[in-house]
Amino acid sequence: MDYSLVIPVYNSSKTLRELYLQLSEVMAKMADRYEIIFVDDCSGDDSLKVLRSIKTGDKNVRILAMQNNAGQNIATLCGIEHTRYDAVITMDDDLQYSPGDILKLAAVFNKGKYIIVYGNPEVRTPEARFKILPAVARWAFNQVILRSHRKVKYFLSYRMFSKSKMAAVMPKGLNIYFVWEIPAEKMGNVNVGHNPSQRGVSNYNIARLFLFFSQYIWFSLFRFSNAMIALSVLFAVFTIVKVSGHIPDAKFLIIIPLVAFMLSMGVYFFSRLQVEGKRKPQFKSVEV
Repeated sequence: MDYSLVIPVYNSSKTLRELYLQLSEVMAKMADRYEIIFVDDCSGDDSLKVLRSIKTGDKNVRILAMQNNAGQNIATLCGIEHTRYDAVITMDDDLQYSPGDILKLAAVFNKGKYIIVYGNPEVRTPEARFKILPAVARWAFNQVILRSHRKVKYFLSYRMFSKSKMAAVMPKGLNIYFVWEIPAEKMGNVNVGHNPSQRGVSNYNIARLFLFFSQYIWFSLFRFSNAMIALSVLFAVFTIVKVSGHIPDAKFLIIIPLVAFMLSMGVYFFSRLQVEGKRKPQFKSVEV
């Protein structure tokens, strides 16, 4: 089978060579043909220089350089768009996920039951557990907002999927981050290891975390606003029935559901605009 690996890179010069060596060893065992696509997201260190030296000795390595810093999700989508093979694997660049666990992903994916298989850490490292904001956001989205897909504990970046099958089930213009559009029965997961980050310092601050989760935040608000619109309409009807003719001086109470309805509609349209705007993210890159 042929595989394309996509790895977004940002300030990871210290881990790239070891990551490449481990990936090459794994892919030599399992793939007929493969490519490793590194997508440099305007790193401020020597990442691109290291990638060029790696590519010199291996025809299976490709490098894409983003023209502006776009973030992990966009860099990943950019790499996916340039893949040559149908089976695509994505993972991070800091060796928190072991390349050897690709064999576990492939063992489940190649059975053909699932369109996409996620690697879910059995035990997360201490520093990962203490990242409270991402943990709470993921829990809220996975367990509360998207209950139909709860069998996948985390929609993380370590995944393997079929481009052609994904395109067949996803509405036009949507990408792999619109996980709620993927049929739940077509999503699988497998336990993988989780190591301390070899980078040492996280590339994420509050602003980058917000951008990373923004798609899920807006979708959550979109779903919430739908429910709020329905509730405010029901509340308005109930209030009108109770107030009319019974409490003449309390008709101002109708203003409460009216305001709730207007706010809900505002959230609905704005969040829908944000979700729709993320269907086809804009990115520019060059292959080097």
